[in-house]
Amino acid sequence: MNNTTLIIGGFTWDVRSRKLERINAGTLADNDASDDKKLSLTPKQFRLLHCLFHAHPNVLQRQEIVDFVWESKPTSPESLPQLINRTRSALEDSNKNILVNQPGIGYSLNFTVKKEPLAVNEQNDFENSAQPIPTDGVEAKPADLKIKLVMPVLMLLTLFNFGSAVEAAYYKHQFISAFFAMPYPYAKQIDNNNISIVIDNNECNYTKNTQLLTCQ
Repeated sequence: MNNTTLIIGGFTWDVRSRKLERINAGTLADNDASDDKKLSLTPKQFRLLHCLFHAHPNVLQRQEIVDFVWESKPTSPESLPQLINRTRSALEDSNKNILVNQPGIGYSLNFTVKKEPLAVNEQNDFENSAQPIPTDGVEAKPADLKIKLVMPVLMLLTLFNFGSAVEAAYYKHQFISAFFAMPYPYAKQIDNNNISIVIDNNECNYTKNTQLLTCQ
């Protein structure tokens, strides 16, 4: 898990932690700040926010959330709605703008990524780099031949990496769906080379070494 910090409603959240910090904690009175500036998530609330964060910007189906939060253990139909309501209450999400419900599909998490301020040295370097370099009337020399040759290669590598990032984002949701998918319940291992499979009430035998499926 990376060290991304999110802004969720009136809180900031380091996704590695179960604790959220209130953004306006500095305005609270001293006797109230120690109690109100921190919000501790329960383990299930943490897993709920965690799976919705990693599915963003996609909507995660209800069954996928249940499988992740409860680790595929049996649950009642009210378990997920109750967890959603408790988490909304903790996040002060009375308008339901943080845990967003997509009717008939599932839920998504509404957040923004917090941008960390530049360190003093980094800020100075950035400002200095933006200043034009005086030339004192001396004309700049032509670019070195090596730079001219390297630049097209760097541009090609950048385009390739961008394409890989787009492809990874495209397959991200499919991976999550496959990862949390329930195994086919009508398959039984006979031995190292044979598997018995029931398909539409027909018993079939799959042989691995020949990759043949034989049904009765």
